[in-house]
Amino acid sequence: MSFSPLARATRLGRRTDDRKGRPELESLEERRLLSHVAVDFIPPLHPGHLPLPSGELDQISQRKHPLNEKIVGGHVRKLPMFYGPFLGVRSPNLDAIGANGRLIRGQGFVFTGEVLGPISKAQPAVYTFGINRGGAEAPGSFPNRPMIYYDSLVTITTGPTGSTGTVQLFRKSGSPEPTVTLPAGDVQVSGDKVQMEVPANMLPSTSPAGTHLPTTRYFYAFWAGTSATSPSGIASFAPEYAITRVAPEGFAR
Repeated sequence: MSFSPLARATRLGRRTDDRKGRPELESLEERRLLSHVAVDFIPPLHPGHLPLPSGELDQISQRKHPLNEKIVGGHVRKLPMFYGPFLGVRSPNLDAIGANGRLIRGQGFVFTGEVLGPISKAQPAVYTFGINRGGAEAPGSFPNRPMIYYDSLVTITTGPTGSTGTVQLFRKSGSPEPTVTLPAGDVQVSGDKVQMEVPANMLPSTSPAGTHLPTTRYFYAFWAGTSATSPSGIASFAPEYAITRVAPEGFAR
């Protein structure tokens, strides 16, 4: 697969001009806080940064707390919180704090996930984007997260042997289609972020025939852990409780 300069111009952590449809996790436009309940001493979220040092956020994430989350377009920013059923080590590199999902006309999908701490090459981990291509139905299969449901998985696996990106589609019946491994150049892992580029034709719409603007009917959620699908192996989610829209860039409305 050959992408335009999108990926090269959107290296993780590089600020770019959003008008060109390039993903970034470093800034959020000041907009209405969609869902926020004050948590003891925790101040509200603000664009582009978290309100407390990472050490304090790590402590907060170890317990369940009211939702503190902001969503702008396809971009999610949230205070970290570990998922209750997770049985693994609750480490910062599995503690989701943000995500971004975009479908860019003529270039494809770009999914980015961010965690609280640096991603270690020595520690195997799985970073997953669950995608609803328009035809998936609630409830989903995760306990206490019925509004996180999908009909495809975009997965980045990291560890001592390197990083691997895969795409798996699911039929209407729920049965999986063969997993496809993407070229290494389409996967980026840097610091506390992962990013995956997926050609648009690898995630075909499952919206009903005749759906108006099916490109606007894609939704996603990001999760980190040691498994893509087992609740006991999923450490955290972004958004926390429900899928959110993939932002279509450059499509006529």
